[in-house]
Amino acid sequence: MNDKEKAQEGLRLLKEAVLELIRKHPEGIRPNAIKDELDLWSPDKKGKHKDTLLWGIHNLLETDDLVERRNDDTPRRLVWLFPL
Repeated sequence: MNDKEKAQEGLRLLKEAVLELIRKHPEGIRPNAIKDELDLWSPDKKGKHKDTLLWGIHNLLETDDLVERRNDDTPRRLVWLFPL
């Protein structure tokens, strides 16, 4: 497996893990809960935790119409779009 294939496989596994967690929460799940549950922290140079990794994955899933961001009474909740 070359470097590109390794990177794509890693990305596939990350997306799959996030989707599996979202499926377990049909009412939706907050990004911070996903970040905590899957330990998807992206530290900056000062060691502070950021969520750029999670939002990058979310943007890919949203582009593929697999999740949506609901901003009604549950702001910033991610919801699995398809029935289980």
